[in-house]
Amino acid sequence: MTEDDRESTPMQSCSDSCWGCAVRSQGLFAHSSKESLDRWDLHRHSLRFTRGSVIFRQGNLPTGIHCIREGRVRLFKTCSRGNIQILGWAGAGDLLGETAVYADVPHGSTAEAATDVEVCFFQAAAIRNIVEHDVRVAEQLVRKLSFDLINFEDRLLTLVHRSVKERLAKFLLTQADEPFQVSRREVAQLLGTTPETLARVLTEFHKAGLIDRSRNRLKILLPEQLRAIAHG
Repeated sequence: MTEDDRESTPMQSCSDSCWGCAVRSQGLFAHSSKESLDRWDLHRHSLRFTRGSVIFRQGNLPTGIHCIREGRVRLFKTCSRGNIQILGWAGAGDLLGETAVYADVPHGSTAEAATDVEVCFFQAAAIRNIVEHDVRVAEQLVRKLSFDLINFEDRLLTLVHRSVKERLAKFLLTQADEPFQVSRREVAQLLGTTPETLARVLTEFHKAGLIDRSRNRLKILLPEQLRAIAHG
């Protein structure tokens, strides 16, 4: 790929500071000093994406890292036959694109706004330069990449060794506090099953009094019982 293949991102100045960010404690800059964050502020741009907008696309070379301030982002991969595989969702405090930036490879997935989203964008060249002088951010970045690898291994083992009931129970528990809704098809893709099987298991959970599915919304009623199912 050439430089022309890199994603283009509109720039918009932001008056807020990294030091005063409401989600700073959840992300890469949790332990950074104000002096360090002042340097990051010089290279930060606030971007807004409406629901359904693509933040970056699979196969494009990265231009920087996105830190989510508000909203939810859907991550998915498009296979060679055009089929879409949901990889998961990201929310406030999460980073997007850091793996591609530091590996200097094209994005392995597409990031799409699942709701209206606001992100802070840092260009790749500025990130590399600042991280060289900010040990704490470098440590947090390594820690984050390590946890991503652990979570990937855990998900792989779950898909291979856990039943659909166990996978769904775990998913519902991790999403219990999230206000956004996702389609049955997307959840089925994420859990490695079919929409029909997912519907059947959801019905079983509902009849057992574990969840409430009224008005197309899902609410967990018995989290402890679901937790027991999730752990087999």
